[in-house]
Amino acid sequence: MERGNVLVIGNSGVGKSTLINSVLGDEKAKTGYGSSGTTDKLEIYESEEIPFRIIDTIGFEPSFIKEHKAINAVKKMVKG
Repeated sequence: MERGNVLVIGNSGVGKSTLINSVLGDEKAKTGYGSSGTTDKLEIYESEEIPFRIIDTIGFEPSFIKEHKAINAVKKMVKG
């Protein structure tokens, strides 16, 4: 059976990567402090212990450029 995908989205600095590390039980996603965020591109994480991939996105901000960068990264990943 093919693995499913879980897309984690939210504003910069809210803890998306920290949540991913918690689910994986490992420090695979780079984390930081502050409201600017750490993730600068779409990242996919997998583990043998969970039956799905976790996809970390850049922050979805009220900025036109940053919003479109995040949306385009997700579209590119989905097209495959």
